[in-house]
Amino acid sequence: MEQDGGGAGGERRTDAALAALIDQGIGFDADCGATIAWAFLARHGVPPALILRVLAAPGEGSAPRRTRGATAPPAPLQ
Repeated sequence: MEQDGGGAGGERRTDAALAALIDQGIGFDADCGATIAWAFLARHGVPPALILRVLAAPGEGSAPRRTRGATAPPAPLQ
């Protein structure tokens, strides 16, 4: 069941063409990084606020991109 895109939380895309672009952008993000994904989506007319929301938030049911302490401490100088 699709809902209109009027509210936050549980929002569903009703525009099939936009949905396909967003899905491709998410794929580019996973494969090539956020910069390429952003450029692709922007080139196809996706509004910047929507691009930010899509690329900044992890997908439903997936882990965040980074966890605390994910980066290793710097190696000691010798």
